[in-house]
Amino acid sequence: MLVRVGEDARVSKGETAGLGHDPRRLQLFGKAGGASPSYGPGIRTEAHERGRMSLDVPAEDGPTQIGRWMPQREDRRFLTGQGRYVDDIAFPGALHARFVRSPHARARIDAIEAAAARAMPGVAAVVMGRDLAGWTTPLRMAPPIEGLQTMVMEAFPTAKVRFDGDLVACVVAAAASQAEDAAEQVLVEYDALPAVVDAATALRPGATRVDDALDGNLVSHQSFTAGDPARRFANAHRIIEARFHQHRQTHAPMETRGCCAVWDAGRKHLTMHAGNQAPHPLRTQLALRLGLSESQVAVVCPDTGGAFGRKIALLREELAVAALAGRRDGRHRRGDGRGQRRADAVQRGGRAPAADAGRHLRAADPPLRPRARRGLYHRRRGKGGESMQGGDERVLIWGAGAIGGTVGATLKRAGHDVTFVDVVPEHVAAIRGPGLHVRGPVEDFTVQAPALLPAEVSGAWPRVFLCVKAHHTAAACQALLPHLARDGCVLSLQNGLNETVIAGIAGPGRTVGAFVNFGADWMGPGEVLFGNRGAVVLGEIDGAMTPRLQALHALLQVFEPDAVTTPDIWSYLWGKLGYGAMLFAQALGSMGIADCLARPELLPAWRALGGEAVAVAEGVQPRGFNGFDPDAFRPGATQAQAQASVDAMVAFNRPSAKTHSGIWRDIAVRRRQTEVDAQIAPIIAAGARHGLACPTTAKLVALIHEAEAGRPQSDAILLELLP
Repeated sequence: MLVRVGEDARVSKGETAGLGHDPRRLQLFGKAGGASPSYGPGIRTEAHERGRMSLDVPAEDGPTQIGRWMPQREDRRFLTGQGRYVDDIAFPGALHARFVRSPHARARIDAIEAAAARAMPGVAAVVMGRDLAGWTTPLRMAPPIEGLQTMVMEAFPTAKVRFDGDLVACVVAAAASQAEDAAEQVLVEYDALPAVVDAATALRPGATRVDDALDGNLVSHQSFTAGDPARRFANAHRIIEARFHQHRQTHAPMETRGCCAVWDAGRKHLTMHAGNQAPHPLRTQLALRLGLSESQVAVVCPDTGGAFGRKIALLREELAVAALAGRRDGRHRRGDGRGQRRADAVQRGGRAPAADAGRHLRAADPPLRPRARRGLYHRRRGKGGESMQGGDERVLIWGAGAIGGTVGATLKRAGHDVTFVDVVPEHVAAIRGPGLHVRGPVEDFTVQAPALLPAEVSGAWPRVFLCVKAHHTAAACQALLPHLARDGCVLSLQNGLNETVIAGIAGPGRTVGAFVNFGADWMGPGEVLFGNRGAVVLGEIDGAMTPRLQALHALLQVFEPDAVTTPDIWSYLWGKLGYGAMLFAQALGSMGIADCLARPELLPAWRALGGEAVAVAEGVQPRGFNGFDPDAFRPGATQAQAQASVDAMVAFNRPSAKTHSGIWRDIAVRRRQTEVDAQIAPIIAAGARHGLACPTTAKLVALIHEAEAGRPQSDAILLELLP
């Protein structure tokens, strides 16, 4: 390892990833032969095992090695040909993979015929986009960059290829040559479409869109300004304008990308051997896209033959290999119950190391279909369905509307065993038949799933996600109670303080709390709008951090990768009441959430509503989220603080496809009772218990009741909330 010293000492990033300590006080690695540190759970490198690093960085006043020349201990091994790369990793009986790629820059996939390939000697499986779609979640690219359009990419395209070399199918065979020969026998019928091959053409009005899901080919428009450019241009002696063209370029490491995935069916554990620069993010992405917890994935990095940034991101080839690894269900595993796989090289035409999909399997055979859940517990099927012994992982979604429909459909798509319950017969019929369609800018997909009316439910479930409106909580909880396993739990995916109601019926030990703030709407039978992502927080109602909570967290991360757990769920729920009161106020008028919050004349009303909820929160300090800052509404907070929080809430809601609150839809569209008495009235009751008046909240509740009774919605009504 190289350490250079100038004004600031720095350690080469590849050797200390994830350590994050003061380099002056950090013992990087023990002396050769000593104990090797770990990059973290599930991460290790062969450099650790060889005692490669011997640099001690002592305390400030001791002798130092910084600035001294240090011999590189790996040189002899590399120069004598003893390096160990991905292609040097050998597993007896490992199978090999080859990928079928598109020869077109843009084309529709009309048909794929793989019968001839499957019939060839040694071929174990041929899989395509529709197979991988059932085993993996799509890649959602949405970093926080100004103007960036969110992009979603499947593991393999199922309908249309978008670049030359796009993945179409994967062939797995006993030998690399057999896989290569079989790949040439996969016949794909393409309908070639006009392609855009340069940026200038892509930006022309009416240009063919590379991604039909986006508004155009301009993915992100960014700008940077410093100083006063207008004045500088005005005072400039001469202004020169020019257009620059940058040639295409790419990384070119001597070792192309490759991996070997090992699935341990007994432990439900994936080990990925890959020459990767950032093993922690690789593990995270593998876990998220395969529906595993991070504790079920280990990444092992052997020597790497060059990288230059290319060996950071999870490639679709690697994802496909890892997904194939998890297809083993025990009936076809060999002696130690593990299957091994290696992924094809990144570059088209490169070498393809080995892969293992299990012998005698075909793409359409049951062993290649996803099991209900590969994860934290072992499943055991008994008479009449799943038994509770051994870890029953089924989920019953009680209330398949905005929240339940969105969460449940996402879990179902990822391969989990999900059953929906709803009181609307047409909605139940749609889920059973054509399927539940989740649409919007975040996701667009359809799943078919078991769906029941409450009277049709039988048996017991270990996990019930209660997703009904707050004022229906008690009745729904009474109805589901006979179907909750003795050691099961109810997870409240609702708005309000419903955990107290659930605990009173099902018992505190069978109640788990949750706070959700993503945007969704029930649009009609079989259709839910997923408008925007938002905070998802889970917590036991007594603050304990339990294995049950961690299991639920891993499950909800399939839906929201940024979901977190907390020992203080009540703080989040009270915080949502303050924000929720503002959403109820929006329902009185016609403006959308962002426009309503942005009305400057209503800032005193927002301060009053938020302040009353924060002031009466019982036993907790409300937590902030998605722009709502409770501190900005506490007594003594300034108008500027409140305005900054409101501005942040406007910025959060502005891009959402869900423009109006669910309360507004209850009044204006569905013309039914809202949740005001179950969500907002408890703020007034809590204040009364502590001698604190909540006049603005009380006025809000009265105005909502008037709207429910038929008073026309008008933006002017909100002025009645002003203190």
